[in-house]
Amino acid sequence: MKPTRIMVCGTNYGRSYVQAIRREPRTYVLAGILARGSARSRSLARTNGVPLWRTPEDLPSDIGLACAALPSSASPLVLELLDRKIHVLCEHPQAARFLQSALKRARARGVSFHVNGHFADLVAPQTFLRRCRQILRRDAPQFIEVIAADRALYAALDILRRSLGSLGRFHGGRVRPAAFSTLVGSMGDIPAVFSIQASRRTDRRLLRDADTRYLTDLRLSIVFHSGTLAMLSVAGPVIWNVNYARRGAKAAPLWEVPSGAQPVSAAQLRRQRIDANRRAIASVLRAARRGATPPEQSPEHILEVSRAWEELGRMLRS
Repeated sequence: MKPTRIMVCGTNYGRSYVQAIRREPRTYVLAGILARGSARSRSLARTNGVPLWRTPEDLPSDIGLACAALPSSASPLVLELLDRKIHVLCEHPQAARFLQSALKRARARGVSFHVNGHFADLVAPQTFLRRCRQILRRDAPQFIEVIAADRALYAALDILRRSLGSLGRFHGGRVRPAAFSTLVGSMGDIPAVFSIQASRRTDRRLLRDADTRYLTDLRLSIVFHSGTLAMLSVAGPVIWNVNYARRGAKAAPLWEVPSGAQPVSAAQLRRQRIDANRRAIASVLRAARRGATPPEQSPEHILEVSRAWEELGRMLRS
């Protein structure tokens, strides 16, 4: 079978997609870059020996997939790619109204459209959601706590939704500590607290990726009757703390980490993110071939995550 020809739209985070494509030379071919033509875009295309296209009209007819690593302001371009019957793997976060349009357009054109939440496919979040699903078979969640930078809020909600199976609407109010805005209320029927650090500085400029002023990426805790499941960052660790009041005098440990868990360096985490993008590419192409959408890409999932992200965002801005 011939390798799938993939183009990358955007060259900021898009560079990570290029690396993911390059890791599967027998399966994927980087067909080209679609971008505005900045020095960075020209350099990326030149380094990889591929054409740089400026508009969709420049595209050849044999593009199998577009990795749209673009801001939400570029949503009309994503819709145009779907109109051209190109499968699309789309960057997060995205507004629910756009996602509804994209899903409708994809159905009408017979192509696949996925949203890449990135973090949910890393090692620690995968461990967290697997353990959460195991606990849910015997226990119900009693409390949720999320600590995150605002740019990671969508990913946090994506992980929560995958772990719990649903979110429900958030109801609550806001308080403002020094570094974080905190939303206190409930997510559906589950009491919840979201402590979110803003990426916008006092001079209204946005902090860049990996700026040292970020205090956290994201932390998730779900409290059950039987204990607390916590993921301390996207790099881990994941910890299960047993409710010691229910253990009594038993000799079993009161906390545990998953077997085989190892500390992760920054370089290893970057490789995990590239591998997660590689799996995301494989997922959307598999869905295109088989006509079967995975649960985390169902309209119900991506629209519920997007609506929760929009709702929490409105509260944080109010």
